[in-house]
Amino acid sequence: RGWPLTRPIGQADASVTWIPYLKSALDAGSWTEHLYRFGVLGGSAMHDAGGTPPLVSLCAVFHLPPTAAANLITVVVQALFGFFGAVLVEALVCVWTSGARTLTWPERICTVWLCSFAPVLGWRIAYGHENLLLGLLPYAAVTALWWAARAGTLSVTVLAAGALAIAEGVS
Repeated sequence: RGWPLTRPIGQADASVTWIPYLKSALDAGSWTEHLYRFGVLGGSAMHDAGGTPPLVSLCAVFHLPPTAAANLITVVVQALFGFFGAVLVEALVCVWTSGARTLTWPERICTVWLCSFAPVLGWRIAYGHENLLLGLLPYAAVTALWWAARAGTLSVTVLAAGALAIAEGVS
């Protein structure tokens, strides 16, 4: 009867890689204690050159359990892909029609829906390979930002979402 919030969205590999990493990151008293963990994945550099992802830090501030944090991050990643998909499509329409046309609300909703719930995202999340999506997120953001700048449709919201996506993906 419905989806229990205590069950992670990401399955398979997420239960042996992503969730233990997230639990270790959320349990760390300070990030200096989280540089290397022997008990996670046979020994892992947890706080590598890119730093701790901003969403993990935010979940730690709110003391979210690992499953809730993983689910929140998954939803935010999907939302960012949908958002950048809509920004990119809007910018391309604007450039290709010389600024004569913008997307209607139904077109925007369909674009966000198609980009957020693309089968490739679902497959990666179901397999627990969220790290692949996080690695692609900066590319999606930079592509959307570049086209939006070219079309003259950049906004503070697009720049802030781009900064979050790049920081999350690089980390």
